[in-house]
Amino acid sequence: MEELTPKKSKGKLIRKIFGWISLGSGIALSLFIIVNSSLSGDISGWFSSSIFTKISDMFQPNKTAPTVNVTGADLVLATKNAFKWNYVSGYAEDEIPLGCTRRMLFNIKPNDASNKNYTYTLTGATSSQVIVTQEGSNLYIQPNELVNFTIECKTSDGNYISSKSFKTVELIAPQDYVVNESMTLVNGKSKQIEFTYSDVFIKNGNPEKLMPERYYDVSKLEFTSSNENVVSVNTQGYVIAHSVGTSLVTISDGIASKVINVEVANNEEAVVEPTSFEVSADKTTLGLQDMDNDRSPAEGEIYHSHISVNWGANTPTDDSLFYESSDPLIAKVDSLGNVRGYRKEGEAVITVRSVRNPSLFKEITFTSSPVLMTDFSLKNPETALEAIAKGKSRDISFNVTPSKATNKTFECSSENVSILTVTSKGSIINLTGINPGTTSFSVWPKDNPSLKKTFTIEVRPYSVADDPNYNEEHSAFRKNIGHFSAFLVDGVLLTLGLILLFGDKSLFKYFSYLISLTFGVSLAGLTEIIQHFVPTRNGNLTDVLIDSAGYFIGVLIILGIFMVIELVKFFIRRKKEKK
Repeated sequence: MEELTPKKSKGKLIRKIFGWISLGSGIALSLFIIVNSSLSGDISGWFSSSIFTKISDMFQPNKTAPTVNVTGADLVLATKNAFKWNYVSGYAEDEIPLGCTRRMLFNIKPNDASNKNYTYTLTGATSSQVIVTQEGSNLYIQPNELVNFTIECKTSDGNYISSKSFKTVELIAPQDYVVNESMTLVNGKSKQIEFTYSDVFIKNGNPEKLMPERYYDVSKLEFTSSNENVVSVNTQGYVIAHSVGTSLVTISDGIASKVINVEVANNEEAVVEPTSFEVSADKTTLGLQDMDNDRSPAEGEIYHSHISVNWGANTPTDDSLFYESSDPLIAKVDSLGNVRGYRKEGEAVITVRSVRNPSLFKEITFTSSPVLMTDFSLKNPETALEAIAKGKSRDISFNVTPSKATNKTFECSSENVSILTVTSKGSIINLTGINPGTTSFSVWPKDNPSLKKTFTIEVRPYSVADDPNYNEEHSAFRKNIGHFSAFLVDGVLLTLGLILLFGDKSLFKYFSYLISLTFGVSLAGLTEIIQHFVPTRNGNLTDVLIDSAGYFIGVLIILGIFMVIELVKFFIRRKKEKK
């Protein structure tokens, strides 16, 4: 055996120490790779993201947002079920029923166009005859009178224009209108025929009424009784019992009809006819509230006043009443006497009439006026006011008080248009970064400028992270560079450790590289298997090959280093032998 000199012994000790450090570091890195593959949030992804962004920005310091030019624009009707109250069957596409709303979209192409702002123009009618409300790409068109009109929209650069013409028409009668197959009444009483609707909206698997009752005018139906001595029917669909017997009631819309059987039973009590009553209202001043432009119709059914009736000492057998408005666009009333302002300013008379004795009625005058916005605040202020990149745009919206304010349109201005431009899109404000810097912009309600509020925002330089293709490019960087590099370093550390610790044993010396490489490939496969079961992650064969290639390069680096060392030793020995 070769006797170890102190110098050789010391060198072997140092070799062992470095071997254990290298092997331990490799094992630690391997464990980190395994743990990282089991996390839904990729630590290496975050780390490589920072590196990728810094490197990319270093080589592209003056990079700006890519400009995507508008290639076209089209004004189109919203789809039938886009909103419950958008569409009413029975009308042509260019018809809007009086008092209803039609939603339109101004679709600017392509979807990722840099500037999707637009303006609209109403021709053929005044803004009071047809109310047009802009909300982002949506236009809500609400006719108040029987007029023909045109809506024209054009992109901010004016290159693309699209228009649609409409005509306002009267409401039609219900089309699938009767729930009752038969009806039973007590003599001296009345009962209203129940109506249903032909269009049904499916939400979460459950059918819902698609259209609020205001879309139908029951008075357009014709009601007839086969025996007027037994029952009569008024224009509101109330069946009024006069004597014991049976009668057939026919309901027709001029195209189709339906018949229901009505039976009147004896009333053992004496019939008391209505003679007089008094009415009162909670209040007669109403706020305009357009339910059509409210995305929550159930929540939108907020009544501003209620009509109470007092029959005095002689309450009649039939105390049924029906309510009529002289202008439902000013004040709308339901069958229970609930009244609310609707769309137009002005006065409307609500008539309360006895069903059994139509000549007995009372009137109350209501006045409707706009509900002014009293306050507003940014939605999601943390994200709305975070720094915006040069050349990028962002839409911001607001919470308004009261939530049923009549006009939710905002106007705006920028303190420095060379840094930031702002554009009103109705209830939405668009911000666009022009140049790096800090500036402020102001926003105020169109109907109440005294509520002006000012916000500060920073426009930062455009970064590669702002690029629409950033996620795809970074994913490739992370897999091709980040993961590849991690496995390369792991291959270097583990292979070096094995060689330094066990390379002096002739048998292991020849298999250390193969053992290390086998471990690396197994590690690559294990991490991808783990990722297959982790939410938001996925494993695939391509990543196994990329990781294994990195590890293989690491092994080749160590093999190359030691081959060079052995070659140097060989030439040194040859030189000594020649001497």
